[in-house]
Amino acid sequence: FPDDGVIGEEESTTGYGLGRKWLCDPVDGTKAFTWGVPTAMFSLALVVDGVPTIGVGYEPMTDRLYWAVRGHGAFCNGTRLQVNHQTLTEGIFAASCSYANIRRHKYYDKLIERKVSTASISGAVAKSVRVAEGRFVGYYAEKVNAYDMAAVHVIVEEAGGKMTSVSGQPLNYTQPFCGALVSNGAVHDELMAIVHDECS
Repeated sequence: FPDDGVIGEEESTTGYGLGRKWLCDPVDGTKAFTWGVPTAMFSLALVVDGVPTIGVGYEPMTDRLYWAVRGHGAFCNGTRLQVNHQTLTEGIFAASCSYANIRRHKYYDKLIERKVSTASISGAVAKSVRVAEGRFVGYYAEKVNAYDMAAVHVIVEEAGGKMTSVSGQPLNYTQPFCGALVSNGAVHDELMAIVHDECS
């Protein structure tokens, strides 16, 4: 595919825009990788005219391969993925692994007021695929880039979940962006209201 562009965290052969672009994050969850925590992941996505079409995420320490093709479902090691249908109070919200981040953001206080359970793991890709497989109800990725989220965007949506900007707009992969809201779909509007007040 000599005409395809490559955009990654480490280096790129092209800029954002229309056409076929491969977005890659070779190590998502650098802290986890450094600490030997098994949530460090590799991710690769094919984005066609701004739409993530194929997504792959690999967790080498657990040998878990997540993948999805738009219109054909999402899978992990051959098992089809499906988000859960829990409410915020029934499920678990994937929190930042940084205590400083948790204390800085008021939306965590709102989650606590609603008696929402939270769990912290490192890595945007790891949190997102766990939404896709029904372990978490949602996750707010506050400082992620397009190359972090393109692969998991396909995986989450093909598992029945939802991913948008914090204001509910579709993510635009023809340009850089920062931040994404990931959910099982059922809690998306409620999470968006909780987070958007702080980020607007």
